[in-house]
Amino acid sequence: MSKCGSCQTPVSIKTVFSALTPFSLRCSQCKEPIKVDSITGGIAAVIILVAVLAVFVTQRGADNFWVGILLPTLIGAELLYFILIRAGLVRIKKTTENTN
Repeated sequence: MSKCGSCQTPVSIKTVFSALTPFSLRCSQCKEPIKVDSITGGIAAVIILVAVLAVFVTQRGADNFWVGILLPTLIGAELLYFILIRAGLVRIKKTTENTN
């Protein structure tokens, strides 16, 4: 289970859904930035993006496309990214506090 590097609160679904990008997560508890590993996060983001684009291209023009197909796909993509973070497949970097 991935946790915030600052306060050790588990990453919540609210954290993932409220992020502007897959790399701009903020802890829902302490509001500190959560640093996502660029390699595992990037690989996951590219795979999810390709899947969403495949749905977009293949289903474009279908009845009720935006609400019935694309919106659930985007919500599913966010949910998948959250699951990958919680499972530890997308790594969260630990923050080290500088104590002088």
